[in-house]
Amino acid sequence: MTIARIEGLAGLAVVLALAWPAAALIVRRLHDIGLSGWWLAPMASGEILNSLALASGLAGAPPALTPLGHAAGALALAGGLSFIPLALWPGQPNANRFGPPPSA
Repeated sequence: MTIARIEGLAGLAVVLALAWPAAALIVRRLHDIGLSGWWLAPMASGEILNSLALASGLAGAPPALTPLGHAAGALALAGGLSFIPLALWPGQPNANRFGPPPSA
């Protein structure tokens, strides 16, 4: 078993273990800025796909790197970078369709 495959399996285990609490926090943040929680799906799909590609051996060290592995890595990077504006964007000061602001 290669290091990349072990890394992929470990990453997949971490993603599965932390998926529910992380999703709950991210959806609350999305609601805070007035967006639907469904925006989490495209944001997280890259990391999940990258972990699956690593675990299956389609990504990793250069001999095992496939076009799918490159795509999975790029999607994981794009998904990770998509969380930066989410963290920096100010919440809405007034109530929105998801309820009052957290400070109220």
